Amino acid sequence: MRATLAAARLCQFGRIHVIFQPHRYTRTQHLMDEFARSFHQADAVYLMDIYAASEPPIAGVTSEALAGRLQDFGHRGAQYCGTMEAAIDAAVAAAQPGDVIVTLGAGSVWQAGDKLLARLQ
Repeated sequence: MRATLAAARLCQFGRIHVIFQPHRYTRTQHLMDEFARSFHQADAVYLMDIYAASEPPIAGVTSEALAGRLQDFGHRGAQYCGTMEAAIDAAVAAAQPGDVIVTLGAGSVWQAGDKLLARLQ
């Protein structure tokens, strides 16, 4: 993630907006602080719910909690959106000409690209 965002920053876009879908509860639990430190290059991060990949939920391990950790690490532009549609709505509403919207993660987030293009046309 850090390399992707650093590359986007080098492209000199206005602002970088990220739609992120964490993969698996166990991975999110173990990497919560690493994820929270990984988005410093992004101006805004819109968090979708965790893609479970058939794992059972773990109490307290949520994308909402991850948004809180990003904020704890000083990221003012992190927000929990839950659904892909809500994340797309938030990103499209915030994006200005010259900005970039990056999708990161696993699961269904790959579908956001086509939906974003349709919304922005």
